[in-house]
Amino acid sequence: MIEGGQYKLQCDIQNVAPVELLTVSWFKGDTLVNKETFTGSNKTSGNRLSTLQISPRRADDGAQYRCEAELDLGPDGPQHPPLVTSDPLNIAVHYGPEIQSGDESVEVYEGRDVTLPCTAEGNPEPNITWSFNNQSKTTGGRQTTLTISGATSADGGVYTCTALNTVGSQTRRVLLVVKEIPVRVSISTVDHTGPMIEGGQYKLQCGIQNVAPAELLTVSWFKGDTLVHKENFTGSINTPVNWLSTLQISPSRADDGAQYRCEAKLHLGPDGPQPPLIVTSDALNITLLYPCILTLQPPKVVVEYGASASANCSTTTDHIGMGWEAPQGPVDMRDDVKLITWSVDRLVEWSIKPFCFMNPNPKEQCKADLNVTIYKTPDSVSISTVGHTGPINESGQYELQCDIQNVAPVEFLTVSWFKGDTLVHKENFTGSIKTPVNRLSTLQISPSRADDGAQYRCEAKLDLGPDGPQHPPLVMSDPLNITVHYETVINCSNWNPLINTTLDSFPHVVLGKPLPLIKWHQGTLQIQPTKRLSKKDSGQYEYLASNKFGNTSCVTNITVEYGPEFDCPSEYESREHTLFLANCNVTASPEAKVSWSRDGRNVKCPHKLTRRDNGLYSVTAQNKHGTAHHVLTINVLYGPEIESGAESVEVYEGRDVTLACTAEGNPEPKVKWSFNNQSKTTGGRQTTLMISGAKSFDGGVYTCTALNTVGSQTRRVLLVVKDNKSLLQLIIPISLIILFIIICITCIILCMKRKRSGKYDVQSNDKGVQMKLL
Repeated sequence: MIEGGQYKLQCDIQNVAPVELLTVSWFKGDTLVNKETFTGSNKTSGNRLSTLQISPRRADDGAQYRCEAELDLGPDGPQHPPLVTSDPLNIAVHYGPEIQSGDESVEVYEGRDVTLPCTAEGNPEPNITWSFNNQSKTTGGRQTTLTISGATSADGGVYTCTALNTVGSQTRRVLLVVKEIPVRVSISTVDHTGPMIEGGQYKLQCGIQNVAPAELLTVSWFKGDTLVHKENFTGSINTPVNWLSTLQISPSRADDGAQYRCEAKLHLGPDGPQPPLIVTSDALNITLLYPCILTLQPPKVVVEYGASASANCSTTTDHIGMGWEAPQGPVDMRDDVKLITWSVDRLVEWSIKPFCFMNPNPKEQCKADLNVTIYKTPDSVSISTVGHTGPINESGQYELQCDIQNVAPVEFLTVSWFKGDTLVHKENFTGSIKTPVNRLSTLQISPSRADDGAQYRCEAKLDLGPDGPQHPPLVMSDPLNITVHYETVINCSNWNPLINTTLDSFPHVVLGKPLPLIKWHQGTLQIQPTKRLSKKDSGQYEYLASNKFGNTSCVTNITVEYGPEFDCPSEYESREHTLFLANCNVTASPEAKVSWSRDGRNVKCPHKLTRRDNGLYSVTAQNKHGTAHHVLTINVLYGPEIESGAESVEVYEGRDVTLACTAEGNPEPKVKWSFNNQSKTTGGRQTTLMISGAKSFDGGVYTCTALNTVGSQTRRVLLVVKDNKSLLQLIIPISLIILFIIICITCIILCMKRKRSGKYDVQSNDKGVQMKLL
C-alpha cells in the first residue's frame, strides 16, 4: 500500500446463524479499531461481509489486521460466547524518501578534506546520489557520504543530494565554501646564514603572518618528528596580526642535517573547524661546521650610534692565528691567544658586520659573525592634522599624522597612538634599511562631541629586544588638542525661579560648539535675557539656541516663586450665623501653608460665624521662601438676649419692689421698662425698675425691652400687689399648724420614755448578756 492511500479490508463470515446475534470486531495488532453488529430475522445459516476503511501511514508498515466473528447468545447461551478469528493480514506501506536535515552550508579551508553526509528514510529503501554542477559524484544506499580530498576553490559551490525510490524523490542542497587559509608560516635563523658551528648559540624564528585571534594561537616546534617546544600566545586583539615565536638551539654534530619546522594552530573550540586549523612551515635544514669552534660574547651587540662597543671572541681549539675583521676596530691576527677583543670607541659605521676568524691550519679558516645593531632615537616626533587647521566638526572624517624624523633601524620601530592615556592604535614598521630614515604614521578619526578637548599624541619606540636597552628608547610627541564643533542640544526642563531672578540665570543645559547664542521669546515677543521676573511673569516661554550648525529650541514653563503676601483687612464685622467672607487672600508661589491662632492657640479659620468667634486672630502664611503674619479682628454682631427670670412677682401693698432686667448683645443693647405702654426707665444692658410703696394700681404686666442695631427682645413680668388683710388671714392658719406639730412631737417623746422604764430579767450565757422585761 502507498502511504496516505484509501484501502478497504473485507471480513468474510461463512455459514453463521442466527445472524441477528452476530458481532464482527476488527483489530490492528491487539487494538480494537471497529465493531459491527448485524440484524435480521433469518434463523438459518448464511454468509455475511464486514468491511473496514483504512488510510495507512508509514508507522503501519508491517501491521497485522484481523477480524473476529462472535455470537452473543445472552445469559442462556454458552458461558464463553462462540468466537472465530481470521488469520492475520500483514500490510506493507510504501512511502517516498525523506532526507534527514543537516547543515545548509559547510566551510573548509583549502587543502583540507571534507565529507558531506546524506541519510534518507523511505520504503522501499531509497538510493542516494550526490551531484555537483549536474555531474554525479557518488551513488549509494540510504546513507551515502561524499568525500572531497584536498579541497580547492574549484570544489566550492552547491552540492545536491537526491534520494529516490519507486514512490518518489527528495533533494537537499548543501553549499560548500572553500576558504583560503589566511595564515602564512615561515621559519628562519635570526642574524645568521649558512652553516652553524657546533656548540654555538642560535635562534630560530617562526613568523606567523596575518593570524586572528592571537589569544587562540599555539606554535609548536619540531626537530624531525619530535616536539621540542610549544608556545601559547595571549592578547585581546581580534584583528589579524603578525606574531613571532623563537627557539634557542645549540647544535651538536649529531644535529648535522636535522630539519626544524614550526606549526601554527588555532584552537577555536568545538564550534570551530574540525580538525583545528594547522599551518606548517617548510623545513629548515641545519648544516654544521666542526671542529672549528668560536664563541662570541656577547653574541649580539646593540649600541646607540656614536657610542662605544666591544665583543670577545674565544676558542678552545689550537690554531695558527685568530683576529677580527671590521671596517672599524679591526684586530690583527695573533697566534698566541685564545681570546681576542674587538673594541670601538665611537661606532658610526651603519653597515658594519664584524666577524672573528680563526685558522686552525694553513688550509682552513672558520669565522663567527657578530650581529651588530646600531640604533638612533628620532630627532623629533610631531603630530598634526592632514589637510586641515582649526576646529573639527563632529562626525567628520579626519586624518592625524605622526612624523618621526631620523630614526634607525626602521624594522624595530613601533608607533603608538594615544587619546588621553588610552592606546587607540599601534603600527609596526618593517624594512631592511639600517640608516636613519623619516617615517609617517597616520590615524583616521571621526570625532564625537565627547572628544572635544581630547589630546592625541604619538610615541615612537625602538623595540630592540632583550639585547637592547632595558628600557626601550622612546620619544613622545607634544599633545595635539582638538576642538570639536557640534550642533546644539538642549536638555529641556521647566523652571521655578525666585522673584527678581533674571532670565539669563535659567539653569538650562545647552550643549554646542561654537557656544550657542540664546534668545528668549514669550509668544511672538522677544524678551531680553536681563529681564527680572515678577510674580506676573509666570507662563510659557521659548528659548532658542543657535550656532553655525542651526537652531534648536525648547518650550519651558516658568513659574516665578515668591514668599507669602497678605491682601487682608485688619478688621472684619458681620452678623452671627453668616458665612465668614472676609476678603483675606494670601498670594505665594509655591502655595503657602496658612494657619490661624487666637490667644496663643492654633484654631481653624472661622466658617459660619458665632459670637464665640469674636476676638483678635493672628494669621500666618509660610512657604519655602518665607513667612508672613497678619492680625485680624473679627467682630460678630448678634441681637439682644434677655436673661430669664421670674414671670411674676408678688409684693404687699406699701412695700418696695424691684424688677431687674439684664440683656446680652453686640453691639451692647439698651434696656427699657414699660408699663401700660408708658416708659418707666431706660438704661444699659443691666437696668432695674424700682417701685416704692407699691399700690394696688401698680399691679399689672411690666415689659422689659432690649434693643440694638441687630434686633430686639422683650420679657414680661406680672406684678401682683397684695393687701395687708390677706396677710393676717394667712398667719393664723400657719400658727395653728405649727402648734399642732409641736404637740405631736412632745407626745411621741413621752411614749418612748415610758416604754423604756420597768423591771428586767438579766441572764448570762455563751451568747452574752440578755435582758427581758418582766
